Amino acid sequence: MTSSPKPSTFTNQKWILTKRPKDEFDPDRDVELKTEELNSKSCLDGEKDEQDLVLVKVEVLSVDAFIRTMMDATAYHGSLDLQNTLPALGYGTVVMSKSKKFRVGQPVLGMLGAQTYARIPAKQLKRKFDLPLLPTSASLGLLSLTTGLTAYAGIFFVPSKGPRKGDTVVVTASAGAVGSIAAQLAKTTGAKVVGIAGNKNDYLLNELKLDGAVNYKDKSISLEDQLDEACPNGVDFVFDNVGGDTLDALLERIRPGGRIVICGAVSQYDSGSVNKVDGQTVQGPSNYLNLAERGAEMRGFNVMQHMHKMPIAMFFLFWYYVRGKVRMTEHIHNGIESFPKALKSLFDGGNTGKTLVKVKNV
Repeated sequence: MTSSPKPSTFTNQKWILTKRPKDEFDPDRDVELKTEELNSKSCLDGEKDEQDLVLVKVEVLSVDAFIRTMMDATAYHGSLDLQNTLPALGYGTVVMSKSKKFRVGQPVLGMLGAQTYARIPAKQLKRKFDLPLLPTSASLGLLSLTTGLTAYAGIFFVPSKGPRKGDTVVVTASAGAVGSIAAQLAKTTGAKVVGIAGNKNDYLLNELKLDGAVNYKDKSISLEDQLDEACPNGVDFVFDNVGGDTLDALLERIRPGGRIVICGAVSQYDSGSVNKVDGQTVQGPSNYLNLAERGAEMRGFNVMQHMHKMPIAMFFLFWYYVRGKVRMTEHIHNGIESFPKALKSLFDGGNTGKTLVKVKNV
């Protein structure tokens, strides 16, 4: 039986950055879907430092907030040059390889970019292994550095004391990828957990089984009044993904000995203020002196600072998942053409759980 011949070309569709966003990212203005033909005979030819190239057919992409921060000219995650492909973690299948590490047909994981085919050095790829009882997409969600492992580190590795029974814990952006896992992990400790999200109370209370929910989009009652109702005795532990006014309101309610973990500041990302675009500045907390007054702590982190502990995190995330203590909701967008709007949904509150794009190759 003869194998089917390789195509002479591969049609790649990729999203490139064409303009630096002014204030908010505009999917119709700032990026462009470009089509290119990759010649199978020459697409893996590279310079001397690019001899170990692999061509990957992209299947699923992770949509993460850091992608937006890289669109600015200066960025703490690193800046993306104009006309370059939007970065994105993803997995796919090797279709051509000049590397001894990877053979055709192998599933791989890496920073593949928002495109249908990725031409990438082998050193930037890892073999994709699927664990039994977990969905194949767990490598981009529950067990991903940008999602589940970040949540675990922020709850258990970063603070001087993690949540414990009797604590009141508040998780911001708790309907999102990281926040939803962080909130569920906090619940495993026996703490009372309150989530903050926009118009997602039913999801927080009935799907994630949290003890309380605050809707920041509710115009009939202030965020502060909702927090006072949900946390009448104050807050012992905060996992913050938002920053801005929300963080200030939580600092006002932090209890003596409280712990605040800073994971991100999504309220600042899409305005460009986090990267000080056009002279903008990040909105800092005006209530920070409560930390001193109440003997509380506020610590920021990057998951890469805790890589040596990741095997522990992976074990317990798997353990909690198979026992039904942690679930990973997925918000799926179909087709590479949906990628920019999927990214925008992270900042509009339009997503629930982990946002993924299933790529349909041309």
